[in-house]
Amino acid sequence: GRHRVEVYAATGEFEHSWGKPGAAIEHFCGCCNPTNLALLSDGRVVTFEKGIPRVKVYAADGVFESVVAGAESFAENAKVCGPNDCTLGGLDGVTDAEGRIYILDFVAANVRVMERKA
Repeated sequence: GRHRVEVYAATGEFEHSWGKPGAAIEHFCGCCNPTNLALLSDGRVVTFEKGIPRVKVYAADGVFESVVAGAESFAENAKVCGPNDCTLGGLDGVTDAEGRIYILDFVAANVRVMERKA
Protein backbone atom coordinates (compact mmCIF):
# COMPACT_ATOMS: atom_id res chain seq x y z
CA GLY A 1 0.00 0.00 0.00
CA ARG A 2 2.98 2.36 -0.05
CA HIS A 3 2.96 2.76 -3.85
CA ARG A 4 6.70 2.50 -4.07
CA VAL A 5 9.63 0.17 -4.59
CA GLU A 6 11.89 -0.33 -1.59
CA VAL A 7 15.51 -1.42 -1.92
CA TYR A 8 17.23 -3.36 0.87
CA ALA A 9 20.80 -4.55 1.33
CA ALA A 10 21.51 -8.28 1.54
CA THR A 11 21.73 -7.76 5.32
CA GLY A 12 18.12 -6.55 5.37
CA GLU A 13 18.94 -2.90 5.95
CA PHE A 14 16.77 -0.36 4.13
CA GLU A 15 18.75 1.54 1.46
CA HIS A 16 16.26 3.70 -0.42
CA SER A 17 12.86 3.80 -2.10
CA TRP A 18 11.19 5.37 -5.11
CA GLY A 19 7.70 5.81 -6.49
CA LYS A 20 4.58 7.57 -5.32
CA PRO A 21 0.81 7.25 -5.53
CA GLY A 22 -1.13 8.90 -8.32
CA ALA A 23 -3.05 8.47 -11.53
CA ALA A 24 -0.23 9.65 -13.83
CA ILE A 25 1.39 6.83 -15.77
CA GLU A 26 4.73 7.17 -13.95
CA HIS A 27 3.03 6.76 -10.54
CA PHE A 28 1.33 3.79 -8.88
CA CYS A 29 -2.44 3.77 -8.42
CA GLY A 30 -4.79 1.46 -6.55
CA CYS A 31 -4.35 -0.17 -3.20
CA CYS A 32 -1.05 -1.97 -3.49
CA ASN A 33 0.90 -1.34 -6.66
CA PRO A 34 3.36 -2.36 -7.83
CA THR A 35 2.42 -5.93 -7.00
CA ASN A 36 5.45 -7.62 -8.57
CA LEU A 37 8.91 -6.70 -9.83
CA ALA A 38 11.55 -8.09 -12.16
CA LEU A 39 15.05 -6.85 -12.96
CA LEU A 40 16.59 -6.42 -16.37
CA SER A 41 20.28 -7.33 -16.72
CA ASP A 42 21.28 -3.64 -16.85
CA GLY A 43 19.64 -2.91 -13.48
CA ARG A 44 16.39 -1.41 -14.75
CA VAL A 45 13.23 -2.44 -12.91
CA VAL A 46 10.07 -3.84 -14.49
CA THR A 47 6.90 -3.27 -12.47
CA PHE A 48 3.69 -5.28 -12.71
CA GLU A 49 0.38 -3.82 -11.51
CA LYS A 50 -3.22 -4.77 -10.88
CA GLY A 51 -6.49 -2.84 -10.83
CA ILE A 52 -5.33 -0.96 -13.88
CA PRO A 53 -3.15 -3.82 -15.11
CA ARG A 54 0.02 -2.55 -16.71
CA VAL A 55 3.71 -3.26 -17.04
CA LYS A 56 6.28 -0.45 -16.91
CA VAL A 57 10.06 0.01 -16.92
CA TYR A 58 11.99 2.30 -14.59
CA ALA A 59 15.69 3.12 -14.34
CA ALA A 60 17.43 1.59 -11.31
CA ASP A 61 17.03 4.91 -9.49
CA GLY A 62 13.25 4.97 -10.11
CA VAL A 63 13.04 7.34 -13.06
CA PHE A 64 10.12 6.28 -15.27
CA GLU A 65 11.23 5.12 -18.73
CA SER A 66 8.37 3.46 -20.58
CA VAL A 67 5.18 1.45 -20.64
CA VAL A 68 5.67 -2.11 -21.86
CA ALA A 69 1.94 -2.92 -21.95
CA GLY A 70 -1.01 -0.84 -20.81
CA ALA A 71 -4.42 -1.77 -19.47
CA GLU A 72 -5.80 -2.15 -23.00
CA SER A 73 -3.58 -5.22 -23.35
CA PHE A 74 -5.26 -6.92 -20.38
CA ALA A 75 -8.99 -6.26 -20.82
CA GLU A 76 -10.18 -9.38 -18.98
CA ASN A 77 -7.75 -8.80 -16.12
CA ALA A 78 -9.01 -5.25 -15.63
CA LYS A 79 -12.60 -6.51 -15.22
CA VAL A 80 -11.94 -8.62 -12.10
CA CYS A 81 -10.71 -5.84 -9.87
CA GLY A 82 -13.55 -3.78 -8.43
CA PRO A 83 -13.50 -0.76 -6.12
CA ASN A 84 -13.95 -2.88 -2.99
CA ASP A 85 -12.19 -6.10 -3.93
CA CYS A 86 -8.97 -6.52 -5.83
CA THR A 87 -7.89 -9.95 -4.59
CA LEU A 88 -8.09 -11.44 -8.08
CA GLY A 89 -6.24 -10.31 -11.14
CA GLY A 90 -2.90 -8.68 -11.45
CA LEU A 91 0.20 -9.48 -13.41
CA ASP A 92 3.55 -11.06 -12.70
CA GLY A 93 6.59 -11.66 -14.83
CA VAL A 94 10.26 -12.34 -15.34
CA THR A 95 12.99 -11.16 -17.68
CA ASP A 96 15.72 -12.98 -19.56
CA ALA A 97 19.33 -12.17 -20.47
CA GLU A 98 18.26 -10.76 -23.85
CA GLY A 99 15.95 -8.21 -22.20
CA ARG A 100 12.67 -9.88 -23.06
CA ILE A 101 9.86 -9.51 -20.55
CA TYR A 102 7.57 -12.47 -19.93
CA ILE A 103 4.20 -11.31 -18.56
CA LEU A 104 1.95 -13.73 -16.70
CA ASP A 105 -1.72 -12.71 -16.86
CA PHE A 106 -3.44 -14.67 -14.09
CA VAL A 107 -6.96 -14.05 -15.41
CA ALA A 108 -6.37 -14.88 -19.07
CA ALA A 109 -4.07 -17.74 -17.98
CA ASN A 110 -1.45 -16.86 -20.53
CA VAL A 111 2.11 -15.63 -20.86
CA ARG A 112 3.01 -12.80 -23.21
CA VAL A 113 6.56 -12.22 -24.38
CA MET A 114 7.51 -8.59 -24.95
CA GLU A 115 10.67 -7.57 -26.77
CA ARG A 116 12.00 -4.03 -27.34
CA LYS A 117 11.60 -2.82 -30.89
CA ALA A 118 14.78 -1.99 -32.76
